[in-house]
Amino acid sequence: MQQQQVDRASLRKLNPVSSGHTSIVYVTKRGEYVRGAGRLTMGEIWLSTPKELYTVDVAPHQDTFTLHLPSKEQAFSFTADVRVTWRIVDPVAAVRAKLDNPVPAVGHHVEERLREHARGFDVENAVDAERQINLDFGDRVMAVNDAVQVQRCTVVLKLDEEARKHIASRTEHLRAMEAAERERELARERRVLAQDEEEHDLKMKKKRMDVYANALREDDQNVLALMLAGHGEDAAAVINLMMQQKQLQFDAARDMLDKLLSANLVNRRDVASIMNNAGTAIVSGVQGAKPLLPAPEPRDDEDDE
Repeated sequence: MQQQQVDRASLRKLNPVSSGHTSIVYVTKRGEYVRGAGRLTMGEIWLSTPKELYTVDVAPHQDTFTLHLPSKEQAFSFTADVRVTWRIVDPVAAVRAKLDNPVPAVGHHVEERLREHARGFDVENAVDAERQINLDFGDRVMAVNDAVQVQRCTVVLKLDEEARKHIASRTEHLRAMEAAERERELARERRVLAQDEEEHDLKMKKKRMDVYANALREDDQNVLALMLAGHGEDAAAVINLMMQQKQLQFDAARDMLDKLLSANLVNRRDVASIMNNAGTAIVSGVQGAKPLLPAPEPRDDEDDE
């Protein structure tokens, strides 16, 4: 906006007129602000000479600003390179406000709007913040005041060195935490798998031991041999099972002999011989040998003990 001389000689020589990029505003002697529609007539110059005359630039203008916009974390901010297109849309209001330089007002208004948006983003999300701001403000028309209007606003967001280091450190920390969590999850999965395998092995072994026990009760050596051929790890348990079963038989026989001895139905020499043969039978049964024959009948000339 520029103020022009308003003496009659200057007006006769210049007599400016509004155009597409310039608007003429007169201040009459009565203090009224009038937007010129055309050149002043000679009568208006001589009889109604304006008290003031202004030429107002109403063409679009571009300016750039560097702003510091806050992030969601107040400790860090975005550095924004902002390009703004603005123009005066009401030249009379501009003259009334004596708006010689609208640029500071434009920059202040844009900064306030952008700060509100930037606060919604973490400092790591500069790309998302830039995209969203440009979507929201790229073609938005914003009234700075009655005279000035922002018609376009675009931003490029950057991070300072401190913010970049902070992001790198936090990213590394998060990755380490994720890796540790993955390792813990793998360990849990391995434990569950090992437990499932152990439970499965125990179930299978129990099933096999049931088969072994049945085979022992039925004295089916072929079944035992067939099963142990594929599961040699069961051999010790099967032998122990056989020993237990033979031991039960041995204990029962010993109890019977004790009763016979108490009733004087056998002598001690007979008992010793029978028990010896029974012990040998236990070992022979485990080794697959046939039971030993009973001890021979005692001779009449042997004395009782």
